[in-house]
Amino acid sequence: MRLSRSRRYLLAKNLAKRLLPGSFAWRPAADDRAVVEAVEPVRMAWPAGVRKPLVGLVPDRDHPPYWTKYRHFLEANGIPWELYDVHRSDWRQRAARLDAVVWRPLSFPSELEECRRKLVVLEGVMGLFCYPSLREALLYEDKLLQTELLQHHGFPVAETFISHDEQEALAYVERCEYPLVWKVGCGSGSLGVELVRDVRAARRAVRQVFGHAGRATYWPYLRQKDYVYLQRLEPNLGYDLRVIVIGDLALGYYRDVPEGEFRASGMDTTRREGLPEDALTLAH
Repeated sequence: MRLSRSRRYLLAKNLAKRLLPGSFAWRPAADDRAVVEAVEPVRMAWPAGVRKPLVGLVPDRDHPPYWTKYRHFLEANGIPWELYDVHRSDWRQRAARLDAVVWRPLSFPSELEECRRKLVVLEGVMGLFCYPSLREALLYEDKLLQTELLQHHGFPVAETFISHDEQEALAYVERCEYPLVWKVGCGSGSLGVELVRDVRAARRAVRQVFGHAGRATYWPYLRQKDYVYLQRLEPNLGYDLRVIVIGDLALGYYRDVPEGEFRASGMDTTRREGLPEDALTLAH
């Protein structure tokens, strides 16, 4: 198991963040214009006589950033835009002059909560076109909602148990085969994904989650509270696939599972080559 993805390592890292305030401050938004402009932009045919919208573009703090790709598209197609600081107290007043908002939120619970709440106003009340939409933002980085929708629509998913009931969860872990995969609801790069190796560990984790203080997660400011998300550990082919569909286009890549690991995401093992036809068909 890689140390950087183990629960003990992440909890120790969170403790260091508390003891050394400022040492782990998040970086400001970056601007990689030179890199982005080396790529041919996507151009669209705009209908004659239709006014182009004024777009408010929120600079994200990812590295590399996403907002510069959106800027590249807007400038290439002559669509007016301006930077929009959605985090300020006057975010509603600043949005009044806009027609659309493009905001790629970080996959952090704090920003996702802010994004979903403000999209209710921007999209639902003020009537702006928002990307992502509120519906899309609700799905983003919410494993529980994603799984429940996939199951509802009949897609094949790993055997998954989701419950907000302590007694049901305790009864479930008594009859399971181990190890089980335990996940937190919000997380990427295999963070918050761990193996529960026996029923004793499962009982302890469930009781922590439904206890007064909840269970510590790799987010130093957030604890897992009143839900469990458990999956059967499935044999793998040594990789997983990420397939992305945009209209009629499909693209993707492999992520290889390192030796001695059960996870692929976040392990820096990306491999790009031809994708299996059945995976493309399922995703499309």
